[in-house]
Amino acid sequence: MRVWNDLKMHFSKLGLCRRCLKNRCFIHGICLDCYQALPLISGDVLTQPFSHHLDDLNIKIQAIFNYTGAVKEMICQLKYQQALWTVPILGAVFIDRVAPIETDTAVIIPMPMHHRRRRKRGYNQVAVLAAWVANRLHMTVNMNLLTRNRDTEFQHGLNKQERIKNVKGCFTVKQYCHQPVILFDDVMTTGSSLREACRVLISAGYVDIRIWVIAVADLSAGACDAR
Repeated sequence: MRVWNDLKMHFSKLGLCRRCLKNRCFIHGICLDCYQALPLISGDVLTQPFSHHLDDLNIKIQAIFNYTGAVKEMICQLKYQQALWTVPILGAVFIDRVAPIETDTAVIIPMPMHHRRRRKRGYNQVAVLAAWVANRLHMTVNMNLLTRNRDTEFQHGLNKQERIKNVKGCFTVKQYCHQPVILFDDVMTTGSSLREACRVLISAGYVDIRIWVIAVADLSAGACDAR
């Protein structure tokens, strides 16, 4: 798998699409065919009430992809096959299409992964994506502000109520800063993990919280949602 990923990076330097390795690059390292295959959400921003007990806070979710097709394939490859070639593609398209926002003082917080799972996988793919996006936007990313204090069961295969119970109490706020914070995640299915993270941040005194998500999953479709 390492050889295949290195091969993709090599061919991209020759001007070939990183995803299909067939056509010339069009934008962000991929060809026009692969770019047009990206399942973009209709409109640039997904905004919805986050949960009943957070509605009054009007927490805004910004996402650009539906979690299907080429995007699901790339995110799963990043999670489980160390396909780092996907990061500039997902990150750059996200930056292109995310709604304008005052980012000069906001701190990006990647959704944390328990240290046992991170050690087994090799890295937290959300942290890698968040760091890439933060670097391009000249923003600060804080990897230590929010931690995961227990290794929860995989979310994949659980229904909404099971997911809520599974992540209850699994996050700890380690630091406090006065800046607005942006929770960053790769995939949102029911929003249970993000909701719990917001709950502990609010309890710790954070009031300006926003959410950036690469892709939004259809729960009925089956997401590769292992943190």
